[in-house]
Amino acid sequence: MKQTSLKRRLEVFTVLVVLMTVGIFGAVFMVNQYQAQQQLKTSLSEKQKVVTQLMVGEAVAEMERSIFSFTRDEKLLSAIKAGDLKGIAAKANTVANLLEATGVISNLRILDGNNQILFTRQESESGVYPLKLAEQARNQMMLKNGIEKVGNAIPEIHFVFPIAPKGQLIAVIDLALSLDAIIGNEARVSGNELFLFDTQKSLITGSKDELTAPLNGLGLDVSEFLLTDLDFQNNVYHVVSQPLSDFEGKPIAHLVSLTNGTELKNAEKTAFNVGMLLVIIWLLIAYFAVKFLLSKAFKPLDEMLGMVETIQKTGQLNNRISVATNDEIGRAACANNNLIGMVENALKEVNQVMQAVAGGDFTKRIQGQYVGAFEDLKTSTNKSISSVDHTMRELNSVVRALEAGDLTVRMNEKVPGEIRLSVDKTMTSMQEVMEDVNRVLTAMEKGDFTQQVQVQSQGEFGKLSSRINVRVQQTGKALEEISVVIAGLAEGDFTRQVSAQYEGKFGEVVKLLMQSSQNLSNLIAQTRQGVVNLVDNVNQIHHGSQDLNDRTQRQAASLEETTATMQAITQAVAQTSDNARSANQLAASARSQADKGAVIMRSTIDSMSNIKTASHKIEEIISLIDSIAFQTNLLALNAAVEAARAGEHGRGFAVVAGEVRNLAGKSSDAARDIKSLIENAVQAVDEGTQRAEDSDAALQGIIESIRKVGDIVSEITAASNEQSTSINQIGMAISEIDQVTQQNAALVEETSAAAETMRDEADALTGLVSQFKVK
Repeated sequence: MKQTSLKRRLEVFTVLVVLMTVGIFGAVFMVNQYQAQQQLKTSLSEKQKVVTQLMVGEAVAEMERSIFSFTRDEKLLSAIKAGDLKGIAAKANTVANLLEATGVISNLRILDGNNQILFTRQESESGVYPLKLAEQARNQMMLKNGIEKVGNAIPEIHFVFPIAPKGQLIAVIDLALSLDAIIGNEARVSGNELFLFDTQKSLITGSKDELTAPLNGLGLDVSEFLLTDLDFQNNVYHVVSQPLSDFEGKPIAHLVSLTNGTELKNAEKTAFNVGMLLVIIWLLIAYFAVKFLLSKAFKPLDEMLGMVETIQKTGQLNNRISVATNDEIGRAACANNNLIGMVENALKEVNQVMQAVAGGDFTKRIQGQYVGAFEDLKTSTNKSISSVDHTMRELNSVVRALEAGDLTVRMNEKVPGEIRLSVDKTMTSMQEVMEDVNRVLTAMEKGDFTQQVQVQSQGEFGKLSSRINVRVQQTGKALEEISVVIAGLAEGDFTRQVSAQYEGKFGEVVKLLMQSSQNLSNLIAQTRQGVVNLVDNVNQIHHGSQDLNDRTQRQAASLEETTATMQAITQAVAQTSDNARSANQLAASARSQADKGAVIMRSTIDSMSNIKTASHKIEEIISLIDSIAFQTNLLALNAAVEAARAGEHGRGFAVVAGEVRNLAGKSSDAARDIKSLIENAVQAVDEGTQRAEDSDAALQGIIESIRKVGDIVSEITAASNEQSTSINQIGMAISEIDQVTQQNAALVEETSAAAETMRDEADALTGLVSQFKVK
């Protein structure tokens, strides 16, 4: 059990009281700080809404005055009605320059009834400008304003006013305000830093570039109102987000405001630090004061506790407490000294008796006079020694009998306690186990392996019984499986196996038995397969002999027909020789005509090549003329641009430039037409040349073929003469083949009879081998 000090508990209690005071102070401070944060959050939110309203409201008032005066300009109205884009641009540029000088207007657009751009300051804008506010302004015939995002552009504040003199709509004017400039102005007026994020939470613009990277690093979710702090360059900013919606109420951007709260943060931090310092000082003063008072009061008890702990650690009882006072603590020390003296005397006597018992002397007893618990200790110790003396004598007799192999001896019933019962039970258990083991071993000697040790025992006897049972069971099972396999071998069944795994000699016997069974099984299987193969081969020989006999008969008949055919071939070869000589003369005449045609075709190809070369030169000249016309067209275009810049003074020059440009265009068109005709002609010449070359190649092939035909005809003539001689020799060979064929027919009949006999013997061998069962 862990000891605790009363003085330590009092010190801890004092510290807890002080800590509770500090906790209460801290809780009050945190509540006040939380309320201040909530008030700051509400204040910043209201301020952010006011900034947003002022940002749009001031722009509305300014733009209404500008648009109203601009749409009353008669020259502008006339230019719009006439569709004079130059007139519109001249008037609109003047007004746009004045408006853009304010730093707020980002663009001025004039759109027709279909949102087609008539004028814009952005050169990249053309065609239809899909501004929804323009459609509303045309439909309602009134000024419409709001924030709108067109395509992928940055959101802008649009002021759209319909131009409708005498109630007839002719166009709409769109003044776009740059949110970047408005944010900068409002940041200077409000003293806050403003930043604009799109709906994808990406920063678009802001009033202070230095804060852009830290603000992006926060990973803020600007889609919802948020309040957090940003530390940057020793300044603390309060961050607030406010959504911006377009004229349809759809969020298109988020305005984030950063308010510098460094001074407020520093003041809060200073107040917190001063408060915590005062609390720590108070805690230290209270702790050391209480500790001093407790040390003064508990000094005598500490001395007494030290003495007791020394006795507890060393076990020496000769130390005493010296106390000079006669108060409660002094009297407690004297009583403690008397108690220690009594304990010391009792322990000395007990120690002497126990040492005698340890040395095998059970005659020693405690003789001192004691009272109370010490007297009980004396009586119990003396009785225990007497009982142990009697028990040891009885146990000695049992051990001697066990040493002599006599398991029937038991302790005297007068021996008290569990030791007698345990010894008797142990002897009985040993006797039962040994008798049961002898019974099992006797059964094994008679060949009975079904007996088991039935007596339940613990410890080493239990392990011995289990091992004997396992060995008997394994031996019986092994012999049974081996008997099954051997019986199968006797019956010709080689598929039986010993499924269990055995070690030692049983394992070697099983391994040798299975190897023998496997070798016999393999031998029988190979023999069976050999018999099957033998039967198949004999059948094949039998069928082959019959087939050979049939073919031999047919061959003899064919030889007779071949003899008649050879006579007809002899006459045909003579006729072929005459025809070959005539064909040789015709081939020589055809080759001469083909050589003349080849000379004419080569001349045609050379002429076509000259025409092709001339056509390519004409094509290059036409390309040069086309290039000159293109350069002339560019020069005329540049001259027209310079004439337009010169205004009235360059009007005549512009007319001349236009005529030159038209002339250059016509020259270019004519050059392209001629070039197209030349290209067609060149293509036709190329095709004609290619076809002529193909014809020449084909003619050369014909000539070569005619030459080869002549050579072949000559060879045919020579071969015909050789064939006549060969045919006579073939006739003699056929006569000899006829004699050999007759001899083969007789030999085939003998082979067929031998194969039939061999097949009968193979069937008998198959029946014998099939009696064995193999894997």
